[in-house]
Amino acid sequence: MSVELLHDLQQEVRRLFIAGSALAQGDLRIAKLQPQLKKLGESAPVFNRIADASDAVLTASREDSAVKLLELATLLSAVLHTQGKTETAGELHPVISTGIPLSTDISYRRLKPLLDILTTKGQGRLEQLRQAVQDGIHMDLRALPVMCRALDETFPEIAELITDTIRTGYGQLAVPVLREQINVQGGKGDVRRLQLIHQLSGVSAEVEQLLLNAATQGSVDLKIAAISLLGDYKQQESLLLELSRDKRKEVRQAALHALASIGTDAALDRLCEALTSKDRDLAVEPIRRAQSVKLLRRIIGLASQQVEQFVSASPESKERTKAAEQLHAEVLCLHGVETELASSNMSWHRRITISPATLACTEECFALLRTILSSAEFIAPETEVVRDNAAELLLSINTEDSNRLLMEHPHTNAVNLLAFRFRAAYRQLRPSELYERFSPLLERPATAEAKELSDAIWHVVKVQYPDNDSRGVKVEDWDSRWLRLFISSDNVVLVSAFTQRSDPSSAPYLLAKLDIKAGLSNYINVRIMFALFRIRHAESPELLLQLIERSRYHHLYESTKQLIAALPRSYVPRLRAIIGDEWYYREIIEIADAIEAAPTDLIEESGSGLWRWITSKLS
Repeated sequence: MSVELLHDLQQEVRRLFIAGSALAQGDLRIAKLQPQLKKLGESAPVFNRIADASDAVLTASREDSAVKLLELATLLSAVLHTQGKTETAGELHPVISTGIPLSTDISYRRLKPLLDILTTKGQGRLEQLRQAVQDGIHMDLRALPVMCRALDETFPEIAELITDTIRTGYGQLAVPVLREQINVQGGKGDVRRLQLIHQLSGVSAEVEQLLLNAATQGSVDLKIAAISLLGDYKQQESLLLELSRDKRKEVRQAALHALASIGTDAALDRLCEALTSKDRDLAVEPIRRAQSVKLLRRIIGLASQQVEQFVSASPESKERTKAAEQLHAEVLCLHGVETELASSNMSWHRRITISPATLACTEECFALLRTILSSAEFIAPETEVVRDNAAELLLSINTEDSNRLLMEHPHTNAVNLLAFRFRAAYRQLRPSELYERFSPLLERPATAEAKELSDAIWHVVKVQYPDNDSRGVKVEDWDSRWLRLFISSDNVVLVSAFTQRSDPSSAPYLLAKLDIKAGLSNYINVRIMFALFRIRHAESPELLLQLIERSRYHHLYESTKQLIAALPRSYVPRLRAIIGDEWYYREIIEIADAIEAAPTDLIEESGSGLWRWITSKLS
């Protein structure tokens, strides 16, 4: 009661501080508290002093009121500080904390923009975040919990950058914060937290328990992520076997991937079982990851049985279609990593490596593939995809026997296998032999065989010569007659790639194909100009300036930049006169600046040899 009275008096004193001490004389609110103060003063002298100080305030003149009000406020503050309570109600528990050796040396002025990026939405945050991480501003203790909470970011590129920053920047220091923030009923942000905890903590009992909780009680997203990570814990084999039969397709898929990581006999048996069930599409990738020679030999045996079933089934029967589909899945299991080289529906645009496990059973695999490709009964529309994958796998094996099998394929009229035959022959034959065998197919350019062969040659060029735009093919790798054949078949792309300084005879053809009006937005024009510069055609710089003059760019492709960099230095003033200072020419202006700034010993009048130096300056 006495403390409440003092608090009431202090409140009135504060009111007078705001209103002005001149109004304190005879204040009714303070006067109303006086009787209670004097009564308490009978038992505690300090209250008498407070009552006297209050009287002094009430009776003070306007000149003395400020001093008397300050004296009362000081006395009240001193008494209330002695009457306060420091204990906390309830049962005491020890505080659990984790020592994180991160400093707080970065000024808040520098730290605040980073915290805003991580806690707000809006454009431009990605580049700002990259710069902040590059400057090391995130390596501050105050930024760590904010960075971990920002894993809930909805913008994928920012979320990926935050994840990488936590993994590589904070490392294990972030684990306690991540564990405190994770919610097993959460969404994608908590999936990232779970994956980071697993990656940074390694295999441990605590992480295993967290994964089990997420796998059995978590949301769908957390459940799938946790199941995939349980592959590092072989003791969870029984749980994963059970989950591989779950109702949800995503859960079954995650469980199969985890079983592939475990690699026990029971896990491999389940993968094989899934391959022969409705989940065969889900089982292909886990089987590739399992890298089990024993399992692949079983699959090769199953594939051989499917070939027999297909051949024995009547045409257009359901059994025949099912056998082809099952065989396709089993052949896919023998592949390794698949990489798309270009956007196309044609199978030769895929580079498929062979897995180490498949190499260990090459003999059995080769026998299966030979049966698939050599059997006349197996040539049917239903098996076209299977035969394409078998041919690709033979190319991946890359032995003399596998290449010979493709080259000497008994069914030479199979257009879809022509590309594989050519790629195998390119490995085995001399340039003149390769030309003699395949050139007759290009004599009729409109045929399907000619188009397939042209695409196959272009595929080899892209794979063997990644910088074919500027350099073209190597003369020693190809017969010189290909160039004239490409001209006669009107294949400007291959003519551009095969044109070399040693044989500039293609110049008239290339000049006739150049479309000045289309500018550099036409990629064929870019390839033609590379070829003209390669043979050092006298009109190349003038033609390039005309193309630039007819182009408008917001962004230049790398090949286009390299082509412009081929301009001789003496043409740079004319280039500047054409482009002026228009903003959409900014990248060309940077290239022009780099050409002029290049050291004299790097400059050739043709402009070649500059690109690497220019790239370093533009980066």
